[in-house]
Amino acid sequence: MPWEKQLADIPLDGIFRRQIDLRAWDEHTVVGWLEDEFHHFGVTLTHDGGRIRDLRVATPRHPWSTCAGAGVPLRALIGQPLTGRCAAAGALVDMRCNCTHLLDLASLAVAHAWSGRIQRRYHGTVQALSDVVDGAARGALRATLRRDGREVLSWDLLGYAITAPEAMAGRSILHGFREWTDGLDAADAEDELVLRRVAFVSFGRRVDIERFAVAAELGQGPVCHTFQPEWSAIALRMPTPPRRYDAAADAMLEHIDRQP
Repeated sequence: MPWEKQLADIPLDGIFRRQIDLRAWDEHTVVGWLEDEFHHFGVTLTHDGGRIRDLRVATPRHPWSTCAGAGVPLRALIGQPLTGRCAAAGALVDMRCNCTHLLDLASLAVAHAWSGRIQRRYHGTVQALSDVVDGAARGALRATLRRDGREVLSWDLLGYAITAPEAMAGRSILHGFREWTDGLDAADAEDELVLRRVAFVSFGRRVDIERFAVAAELGQGPVCHTFQPEWSAIALRMPTPPRRYDAAADAMLEHIDRQP
């Protein structure tokens, strides 16, 4: 991933935010919305209490023209069983042929349906550790996750490695992380996976996407729908610029009281 190798030593300015809202619309329907400065996606999942019966998506904002087409491979989840582990739902489809963020959201919706919860909201933030701790190393970050208004996780990071809390020190958010969460309680694993994605996506702020006309120019491997060989060369950069929410957290997911 050539562009990623340049990120660890570039400072992050301001506060990166990602918000996810999951709601049981009725006893057979879960609606999920996700928004950060690069993405705004929605899913509506219907089920019969045991299996997924339908899945619809909305793609209001995304970085590449081909991202909206990722709703097609995601429909491979239809007919699959509900599961309480969000990572297990993601393993039911070809992850590399899906949009990472739509698949994350759908997987959370599956776990939400299985749990019988009414509503859940995640709000993740990433900011330079030097903004909150004097003497922090250059490039060090603080990633924090709030679930339903309460802080449940906080990590310090340097590059892609967690440096604190002590129990997590040295763990990479890139390699082996999902496998590590398999040994956790399902609810704890979900929190960890949500914050991992918040932290990872925040690095996108340090990529000057305006320099690239098509996705193939990033030199990225086939990690998701848009970067598959048949799509990356025709995936045009969307003209809509990123939408920053550093000081406007309440503006995220303004229109969630509807189904995608």
